[in-house]
Amino acid sequence: SLKLPDTISGNLNEQSSKSLIENIVIGQMSAFAGFINLAVLFLGIFISAGIIPSLMEKGTIDIHLSKPISRATLILGRAFGGVIAVGSNVLFFTLGIFVLYGIFSGVWHLPFLLWTISISMFGFCIVYSFILFLNVVTESWILPMSLAYIHVIILSAFLFAREATLFMIIKNPIFQGLINGLYYISVSYTHLRAHETVLDLVCRLLLEKKKNIKHIYINL
Repeated sequence: SLKLPDTISGNLNEQSSKSLIENIVIGQMSAFAGFINLAVLFLGIFISAGIIPSLMEKGTIDIHLSKPISRATLILGRAFGGVIAVGSNVLFFTLGIFVLYGIFSGVWHLPFLLWTISISMFGFCIVYSFILFLNVVTESWILPMSLAYIHVIILSAFLFAREATLFMIIKNPIFQGLINGLYYISVSYTHLRAHETVLDLVCRLLLEKKKNIKHIYINL
């Protein structure tokens, strides 16, 4: 049998070690991306749901309307302020994780930074627009926030699994088409990890499997 020289064998081992470290880091960063996406939704909704109702309180709205500012500018300014506040926190937290992994592992996985910020903020802006509409209509923050959480926790899961759940009960193609339309125009948070590549997904699943095996071993 042929034997590789020691230099070639050492280079192969070094390359395989770097590839393994890179795969593990990418898998861990993918798990962080899913956590950040969900955190942006739950915390962002809670933080921003009361921005417009606080503006419409008696006394506060009178002061703002006395100034030469249009109502549309006033509402949009408050709305963009909420988006900027949430977006800046997402940027700092994601950038911190990206820099820490890059310094300690040497893996600078730029797609994590780009996709995590863009996908999490895109989903938040869609839900936030729905909240703003209900804020203006109801002049309250409790109902919009409650409906947003219902959508994130319950409705999105049913829409994602609509073929195995809703379509088993609803046979009418017209209603099925309406449900499909609702699925595509709304944000399905079960798909927040859709930016993962196959390699990212495999790494994340291996890490979760390793964690479960370690947990079983500790319990034994």
